[in-house]
Formats: sequence, structure tokens, C-alpha cells
Amino acid sequence: NDAVTVYELVETGAAGGAEAGQSVGTVGAKVYVGGNNSVAVHDLGNGSVSKLRIPGEVKDMFAVGNTMYMATYAPAALWEHRALEGSPPRLLARFPPSQNRPHVVRWDDVNELVVIGLRSDRGGGSLCFFDPVTGELIVHRDPLGSAQWVWNVAPAKGVVYIAGANPGGRSGDIAAWDPARGKEVWRMEAPFGEGGGISGLAAFEGRLLGVTIGGSRLFVIDPHGAGGPEIVNQRDLSSFVHASTPLPRLVVGRGAIYGISSHAVFRIDPKTFEPEPLVSDLGAEWFSGPRVAVDDDGALYTLKGRDLVRIRWKE
Repeated sequence: NDAVTVYELVETGAAGGAEAGQSVGTVGAKVYVGGNNSVAVHDLGNGSVSKLRIPGEVKDMFAVGNTMYMATYAPAALWEHRALEGSPPRLLARFPPSQNRPHVVRWDDVNELVVIGLRSDRGGGSLCFFDPVTGELIVHRDPLGSAQWVWNVAPAKGVVYIAGANPGGRSGDIAAWDPARGKEVWRMEAPFGEGGGISGLAAFEGRLLGVTIGGSRLFVIDPHGAGGPEIVNQRDLSSFVHASTPLPRLVVGRGAIYGISSHAVFRIDPKTFEPEPLVSDLGAEWFSGPRVAVDDDGALYTLKGRDLVRIRWKE
């Protein structure tokens, strides 16, 4: 039988340091930071850090109760870790071979499905749903066409909104998808034209908010307009996003909307949609674009340089 020996090179004296982060998420007092072939779990209660061994790069993650769902690239797969059980991570499903780069993981609390948006290196992408009860993975290939990646998803009230981007982020569609029927409800084709690929998406109080790749534009869509979905507001975000570190994202937590770039964290007023700076000059070193997580108390977690930071403020 073949034998494999693993050596921790840093422990044997090799030079090393923190790698650029891939993703971040929270479960109770634990903060997960995805890396390459491992996930660091920071226990805020006792200050300890442990490592989960997961093959590949954990591109995004999302917690449901005490379970963290994590999607990896190379190999392309979905994993879970039950934070309070002390058990190792468990492989749940493998994505189709050509659907290999997950961009986003979210939870549809109406249909009770894990939602994953993927990019294919061969072009196009997939919208995937994983049922934790049955263990079934449902794959919808190229829901926005063979030339668009599924860059982001935002579940809300039984519908999953999806946003795309062509290679290079030149343009992108926005659509509403019904998971129960497995079909598109409506679509806005390239509403921002050239340069309008969508990198951030979030549903909030009946509105759909998004950010274009490059970060110059925050937009608000009313999905239930009299004549169909319509853009009802736009704001300039260029002061929060540096051109050299684009791909901003949005996240909703405890009744607030937050944006993240590698440069800054900002909050969006839920009535006027004006962005308000919270932290600037992060200089965050993300491997695949910035990420932010919100815990049950409303604290934010992201990177400053390659350090994990918690952001709290007083109203």
C-alpha cells in the first residue's frame, strides 16, 4: 500500500505567513476564514484558532443555524461543518465538472435550500440548489445564457434573484427565478449596458439592491413595478471602491444593508439609499474579491490587510 506523509513546512522552520483570504462567515462566537485547502476557525470566546482541512479553495460560505455551508473550487464541491458538534467537515455534493468556480452561497429560507451561483471556465455558469433534507443537488445550467456567469444570488420570499456578468464584467443580466417550478419569472437584459456586470446583490424590504463590477454604481430595483421590474434609484459608489480592487459586494444583517470593497466598509441608508462610510483604508488582501459577514449582534467581519477584523460602532 502507498503511504502519504504530510509535513507542515512552517513548523519545520520554513518561512511563511498568512495567505490572502478567500471568504468569511460566522456561526455564534466562531468566525470562519476560507483559505487554500483549509479554513481557519477563530473562536472569539477563548481566542483559539483551529484549522479545518477542506480540499481546494473555499470561495464563499453561508451559515444556517449552527451549520456552515462552504463551496470550493478545484475540486468543485459543497461542504458542511457543524460548528458545535466538533466533527470534521463533510462533503455534501460535487458540482458538474465544467461548473467549477462557485462565486456565492446563500440560503432560501422559504424553500429551505442552499443556493449556489457558479461560473464555468468553459463559459456560462450554473444556478444550483442543494436540499439538506434529501441530499439532492439541482443544477440549472446557463440560466442567463452560455455567455454569462452566475455572479451573485439573493433569495427573498420564495424567489431567488440572480445577477450575471460576461467574461471581463462587460455587461450582465438580472433575473428572478422560481426554485419550486425551476424556471425564470422575469429578466432585465443588460440594464446597465457595457461595463454593467453585477458583482453585488441583496434583497431588502421588497427592493433589490445591486452593485456593478468596478463599484461605480449602486442601483435599486422595484421587482413589483406596475410595468414590471424597474430601476427606482441609483447612487455613485466610486469613493468607496478603488479601480484596482473592484468587485464590491452587499450583505444584509440585522435590518441593515452593508457594502464591502477591499478599500472600505459602508452602510446604505434603507430609505434614501445614500452610502455612509464606516471604515476606510482597509487595504484588504482578498484572493477572489472582498467578503464581509454579519454576526447575530450586528458586528461585521472582514479583512484589513491579511488580518481578520471585527467592526462595531455606536449609533
